Amino acid sequence: PNLVPGARTALDNSSTHGHGARAETLSVTPPLAMARLTFAAGAGAVVVVATAWLLASAGVAAGDPPLSPKGLNYEVAALMAVKSRMRDEKGVMAGWDINSVDPCTWSMVACSPDGFVVSLQMANNGLSGALSPSIGNLSYLQTMLLQNNRISGEIPPEIGKLANLKALDLSGNQFIGEIPNSLGQLTQLNYL
Repeated sequence: PNLVPGARTALDNSSTHGHGARAETLSVTPPLAMARLTFAAGAGAVVVVATAWLLASAGVAAGDPPLSPKGLNYEVAALMAVKSRMRDEKGVMAGWDINSVDPCTWSMVACSPDGFVVSLQMANNGLSGALSPSIGNLSYLQTMLLQNNRISGEIPPEIGKLANLKALDLSGNQFIGEIPNSLGQLTQLNYL
């Protein structure tokens, strides 16, 4: 049965969950929303595991940062990928938390009034490691200041996807290779 008008459902009861207990998976896909529920019965206990992406029915406003299928803010996911590729000996990214829905309170991160990440000011923090290609997923980013760290590896060409970028400073790092051609697509850039 459809749980939401226009929803599609599918039932898969062919899988098992631990110790041979039978599990049934119900996938509900209403327009612009997806929910997956897994019910496993065994030894008198029912375990319900739910993962949901409910944009349409959860009342998420059109201007809110988009959520991934796991309910994770895409900007949080991008910033956590940046963190995972860096070595942070001073602990300046210690407050960056995958379970946070709002990166606007994190150190070195500034947001627009609408709650989108518009600035990363990470200069002079002793950061090393590589710059994650996921940086290109911060589509509202206007300022990226990473100068005077020890970041190495290649400059990710994904930076060229940051159409709103106005200021980019990667100086004083240990990047190798050529400057990606994709940086030529940054028509708003006025400081490099």
